[in-house]
Amino acid sequence: MTWHGVLVPRLLSRLESAQWWYLIPLLLCLFLLSRIRRSWRGLSNVTIAFLFGVGTALAVGGGLVGTLLPQVKATMVSLSPADYRGVAARDGSFPWVYVLDALLVVLGTTSTLLYFYYTVGSGSKRLARLRGGILQLFVGFGRVFLMFTFGALFAAATISRLSLLVGRLRFIVDTIWQFVPTP
Repeated sequence: MTWHGVLVPRLLSRLESAQWWYLIPLLLCLFLLSRIRRSWRGLSNVTIAFLFGVGTALAVGGGLVGTLLPQVKATMVSLSPADYRGVAARDGSFPWVYVLDALLVVLGTTSTLLYFYYTVGSGSKRLARLRGGILQLFVGFGRVFLMFTFGALFAAATISRLSLLVGRLRFIVDTIWQFVPTP
């Protein structure tokens, strides 16, 4: 299966068409086989380092593209009431409600990042030097924003656990009532 399904169509056919750079994966695989003999084990470290490097690059790239960039994109919202007139007319509300919502997202994200930047690590030394009231206000708002977020997450987890408990208790009560004779 390996010979006819992988090596012949993906490696040997390309080597026959003078694509010699496909010898590099073959050489890396052979280096992995060098772990059999103790004196040749150093060759396999090259392949393992390559695999770790590729895995790290994929994880960092996936983290950036899959997590960080969508969060940055979600933070880049318009603060102009003109951009929300259509949505507000459909909902029967005012465009300023959407502007305040967008402003809360921008301020919450910015202040939370400032909280972590100026209170963790080397940034705390800068906070001691920069005793500006506006900066401390933003850092404090970031802390409050985090407290509300963690409180909401904790409340959601508690409610979901309680609903599971109620469901299990209801099942037990219904099962017991099936065996109780009715007069």
